[in-house]
Amino acid sequence: MTTADIGAFAKTNMPSILTGIGLISEAGALYSMYKCADKINDVVRDQTLTRRQKFLGVMKAGAVPFILSAISGTCIVSAQIQCNQRIAALNQGLAASTAAAAVATRELREFHAKTKEVVGEEKYNEIRQGIADDRAKETKAEVILEPTTEVNHISAPGGGNQLWYDVRHDRWFRKSYAGVVESIKEFNKVISSWDWSSFAELYTKLELKAPACDDIVGWTSYNCPEGIHLVEDQTCIYPDTGEPARVFAIDETPEINPEEMESFVSMGTKLYSPSQYAY
Repeated sequence: MTTADIGAFAKTNMPSILTGIGLISEAGALYSMYKCADKINDVVRDQTLTRRQKFLGVMKAGAVPFILSAISGTCIVSAQIQCNQRIAALNQGLAASTAAAAVATRELREFHAKTKEVVGEEKYNEIRQGIADDRAKETKAEVILEPTTEVNHISAPGGGNQLWYDVRHDRWFRKSYAGVVESIKEFNKVISSWDWSSFAELYTKLELKAPACDDIVGWTSYNCPEGIHLVEDQTCIYPDTGEPARVFAIDETPEINPEEMESFVSMGTKLYSPSQYAY
């Protein structure tokens, strides 16, 4: 390991290193204070000493724990400052990413509208279907629901015979189209009733399992007053059997719940943008 590697490691993990040093120093301070407590007590009770001599005696006897306590406090405060700086930088990055995703989504919609206007609706639909077919052939999604010999035997909690591909979590499930639409309608009622509604709540409406990180990614009644909408006419092919499937994607970019930012930093997740999956 070179000096540059050590420096890079120290820079990346500096808050953890400082916190560790602070905790070790605090433990040392407590132990040192225990060891010198009798000596400090003797100095304080010595009636032959002046106040100045007692003060100097206490400082001399307790020098080690005092110094270790100062080191501990300095390290922990410095670690907190660095963490706050990194969280602030992450907030700026998230804001820029969200703004870029919104711009990309708007430009994509404008492009689709203009393309349909120039080539005509029939040709436009042919192009979209061709792109969807090409992507479906390249799909290598993990099949979480473990199909049997035929994809028709996939059982999903939501029921229904329509096969869906969840682009967010790279998985397949079955639920009727009407059932998905109804679940989204019910979820939109939640958005209108509460300030915050997460992806986890949406998957609960669909009767599907949601990872813990989905608790902090979602929508507010302020940035999504009309609710979310299913991206229509996106299809793919189940790779094992060739069965056509609908793509489950949402046409509204979610946000990170600012109150859960620290959990987001520790767990890590990726922002979802519909422009990533629109055909």
